[in-house]
Amino acid sequence: MAPEMKNGEISGIPHGSESVLLIDDEEMVLSVSRELLEGLGYRVLTADSGKAAIAEFETKADEIDLIILDFTMPEMSGGETLKRLKSIHPKVPVLVSSGYSLGAQEHEILQHEGTGFIQKPFRLQVLAQKVREMLAS
Repeated sequence: MAPEMKNGEISGIPHGSESVLLIDDEEMVLSVSRELLEGLGYRVLTADSGKAAIAEFETKADEIDLIILDFTMPEMSGGETLKRLKSIHPKVPVLVSSGYSLGAQEHEILQHEGTGFIQKPFRLQVLAQKVREMLAS
């Protein structure tokens, strides 16, 4: 049975209105993910690198409720980016995303409080649920 549309929203899929910082080095992933999140009601800021994300987060940390972070990026890895973001605001929840299976480094990072994982490519229902879980933590 397909989900029903009600007031422009898909029923049965969690929505929200919080702010999300979406970090990914692939323009297509950034664009599609932003559209999905905005369709769920979230306000979305984007960054195409770890350095850009840190610069954005330094000025807007109090406004950002959740970070979705691509783990595999050039120049500055997702692990290093996560460490720097958490040094700015240790309590911000971070949803690590990857198109690869979890390795030892990813498992280690996921041991930190307020950190979760989502596999790419995202399915709308899974993305919506993971975002709500992270925001509730």
